[in-house]
Amino acid sequence: MYNGITYGFIVGLLLPVPIYFAVKRWPNSWLRYVHIPVFMSGPIGWAPTNWAYMQNTLVLGLFFNVFVKRRWPAWWQKYAYVLTASLSAAIGIAAIVIFFAIQWQGVTLDWWGNSAPYAGVDGGGFVDDDGNSVPCSLYTIPEEGFPNGF
Repeated sequence: MYNGITYGFIVGLLLPVPIYFAVKRWPNSWLRYVHIPVFMSGPIGWAPTNWAYMQNTLVLGLFFNVFVKRRWPAWWQKYAYVLTASLSAAIGIAAIVIFFAIQWQGVTLDWWGNSAPYAGVDGGGFVDDDGNSVPCSLYTIPEEGFPNGF
C-alpha cells in the first residue's frame, strides 16, 4: 500500500539538482528562494487536516508576504512580525477561553458541525428520497488485513 513512498527518496535526492543549476545560471531569479527540503517537508504538518483549513492561511500569507511587501515595504518591515505573532497568540488565547468557558463547564453545543460526522455517507449511509437508509459501499477489511487486489 505504501510502496509509492519509496519514490519520495529518489525525488528528494534528484529535485534539488535542477534547482541548483538553475540558480547558478540565473543567480538573481526567484529560484534562489526555493529551498527544496523546506518545500517538501513543509506540508507534512498539514497532512492530517483538510485543505479547507489551510487555504485561508495560504491566502493570508500570500497577501501579506507578496502584495503588502511589494506595495508598502516599510509597513511590512515594521508590522508583519507583530501581526504574525499576535495572530498566533490569539489562537492560544482562544483555546484557553474555549476550554474554560465551554469544555471545563461541561457545556454541550448542538449545532450542525457536531453532528455532521455522524450523518450522511460519513455516518455509514444516507437516506434516499423514499426514506430508505442506504449503506455506504465501503470495503470491509479481510482477515489478512488487506484487500485481495493489493
